Amino acid sequence: MDYPSAWVPRDAISEVAPAVDPAAVASEGAIFNANDGWVDLPSVISVLRREFEIFGGTVIEDAGRCVPVVENGRATAVRTGAGGVLPADAVVVAAGPQSPGVLRDIDVTISDDSPAAFVAFTQPLDHGLSTVLNTPLVAIRPTVDGGLAMDSGWSERSITVDDGGTTHVADQVIERLLAEATKVLAAHPSLELDHIGMGEKPIPGDGEPCIGAIDSVSGLYVAFSHSGATQGLLMGALIAAEVIDGSIDPLTEPFRPGRLTA
Repeated sequence: MDYPSAWVPRDAISEVAPAVDPAAVASEGAIFNANDGWVDLPSVISVLRREFEIFGGTVIEDAGRCVPVVENGRATAVRTGAGGVLPADAVVVAAGPQSPGVLRDIDVTISDDSPAAFVAFTQPLDHGLSTVLNTPLVAIRPTVDGGLAMDSGWSERSITVDDGGTTHVADQVIERLLAEATKVLAAHPSLELDHIGMGEKPIPGDGEPCIGAIDSVSGLYVAFSHSGATQGLLMGALIAAEVIDGSIDPLTEPFRPGRLTA
């Protein structure tokens, strides 16, 4: 897949990203990806749900933890958290970072390296940013309500998880993340935190996507990967084709679940 990139000298940054302070860019310049962008995932999910229902699909909300039912080596249904059983010709496990745990419930192990992560969202402001920024100390993108969303590697590593599995991030980490974003933006705005989105980032054990049939259980498939906004639509189409007629797209060959199962 082509992903056009251009090296932009520091003194030309304002031409491609006027909302960025050139002084915050390394002296050697930066890489500009003209086709890079972002989507609002709740909006995408709403659109996909409407289309799914138009074609006769049914969305069951608040079903609790759902687990495939396996009989004689084949996935035959899904058992919901409420105890209901939904018969199925095929079952796809696409539960984000919970996917390995769901599979463990039926004695299928997929290596997992999903870390705790968070994104900080600011209150709306006049920031002028239209591009996605990936800088050494903060990654920033606009949000649909006029705010900014941001995270970083160093702030992610600061997360602690208590014995009960609850994740925590210190106030000073959030304050520094907002400060780093302020430095990058040309107007150096005062950023006010609106809320934090926290959870696990779905990453398979080797860091690469995991998509396709589970060899040990007929009729069972998995789609497990980071960057769902980027890969989700394509992965959905590829795994749907595999479920329907067994066709395996060459794109998925390096990413089959068998390499991660034990």
